[in-house]
Amino acid sequence: MKRKRLLAVVLIAVMMSGGCGNKNAEEATTDTNVVNSSVSEEEHIKENETEETQSFTSVKEEILAKAETTDIDSLIVEKTDDELDLKQYLFSYEDRTMDKNTAEQLFYLDWFMDDSASEAESFITTDKVDLYNINGIRVGYTLKDAWLETFGECNGWYFFYLDGNQRFARVEDVKANSITREQAKAEEEANKQEEPTAKTETPVESAPVEQPVVETPPASEPIEQPVETPAESDKYTPEEAIAVYRSLMEVGGITWNPALKDVSSWGTGWLYLDKGYPELAASSDLESFAMGDSVGNSWTEFYVEVTGSDEEAVYFTGWHN
Repeated sequence: MKRKRLLAVVLIAVMMSGGCGNKNAEEATTDTNVVNSSVSEEEHIKENETEETQSFTSVKEEILAKAETTDIDSLIVEKTDDELDLKQYLFSYEDRTMDKNTAEQLFYLDWFMDDSASEAESFITTDKVDLYNINGIRVGYTLKDAWLETFGECNGWYFFYLDGNQRFARVEDVKANSITREQAKAEEEANKQEEPTAKTETPVESAPVEQPVVETPPASEPIEQPVETPAESDKYTPEEAIAVYRSLMEVGGITWNPALKDVSSWGTGWLYLDKGYPELAASSDLESFAMGDSVGNSWTEFYVEVTGSDEEAVYFTGWHN
């Protein structure tokens, strides 16, 4: 009897030992599967990233190749002024309903912003320059003294933002009806140097001439003094710089909303007071607002408050959403 009990105890011990052994083996197998699954997932992610990079590179190369093969001039739609519903904007007369045209895209921004494209140039128009949208449709023309901050040149065309909109113009048309910013500055400096020279010229001596008697007006009657007209400055005041920036942002479809101070994050920035820089800043910001948070959500509202200024720039705190 004692022997049977002892045997039963030994069998139970063996069964318990065998059970634990199977459990450990199962856990080890499970752990191995988890590790293999993790490695497999990492490899899958890397493969997807490689495929996306290759796909993006392939698309960009295809777009850049079109610049060499596309006969742009043959695809341009030359709308006359009579065919357009022209309206005046800050620097242009345009029919912006043409931007809603469903025509196939003709110009690609990569053509003008690729490393192989020519460097950006700045112009001030002296006469009207015809403007075209991204579909190659003539939408109007510039006003005189419009600033054109080009991003690059491709196949005889410039790309730039004007009044907050993407616009294109023929290089020959821009150069025939504009001066570069460097030329404008050189002319301004030349004018400044001529003014003091004219004032310090020594008059030629001549024989004395009898002067007519001039009656002195009564003391009670003030003598009118000529009013000197100040020379036009090449800089905006801080208030003007902010006003120009705000106006261009609103023309570009972005809403001015002071309530953003209470609901969105903020940042600091500045605008140089040189004429042309607030315009360039607005053009750049409109492109950034279109990209938004980089996952498809564009920004549509903004607000800025001036925090200070000096002779070179106006400083502000800004909000966007």
